[in-house]
Amino acid sequence: MSRPHPSQRTRQVKKLPLIHVNDTTKARTIFARRLPFWGTTFGTAGFLLCDLIISGSAIHLTYNHWSEGVAVATPEGSQEKQPQQMEYQLRPTWQRVGLCAAHFVAGCCFAGGLLAMKAQLVRSVILASPPVRPGQKPVGEIRRLIVQTAAHRKDVGYSFSAKDTWLEKGRDDTEVLLRSSYGSGRFHLKLAGASIDEQKYPSTEESRKKIIEVWREFTPQKAG
Repeated sequence: MSRPHPSQRTRQVKKLPLIHVNDTTKARTIFARRLPFWGTTFGTAGFLLCDLIISGSAIHLTYNHWSEGVAVATPEGSQEKQPQQMEYQLRPTWQRVGLCAAHFVAGCCFAGGLLAMKAQLVRSVILASPPVRPGQKPVGEIRRLIVQTAAHRKDVGYSFSAKDTWLEKGRDDTEVLLRSSYGSGRFHLKLAGASIDEQKYPSTEESRKKIIEVWREFTPQKAG
């Protein structure tokens, strides 16, 4: 899995444009996988709802019920020895507000991390020709790479030039990393259970070899 020349990677980074898959021609799905539950719309909504409930409950309990024990003074003039009594009072406001803020930040970090992971979770990678405008003749060559993540609808994805893409080693042997000199993002392609070029393979090693082979078909200048 070779990379482009460093000068190519230092070009100005732009935001990846979105494209409708139905507007393209000669679409070829080279990577597809079923999303895990947390990456689906209902799964993500469920986790965010749980995060909201837990964070809200923690803030409510902290602000309204976080107390500390305070010794009750013995009445003056009392001759009998009485066991020291304790009563509970709410902690100072600054302590309760500070801990509430920590709960709020923790909840926001969880939600933000979940949405960020979902935006990098790839559903499919499609090779296709550019959009065809009314009255324009369809382009026969495959030129665009469409990456659909869990954050997109099934007919929408990021679009950029296929020739400016390359693959890198992932975090482990079960994935490869898709990079592009056009966009700032990185996309993790999980190979376990995925279909490569519309075909499933018994092992992740075979899937890895196949996806590299497919990449070299449309990026021959990067083969090596």
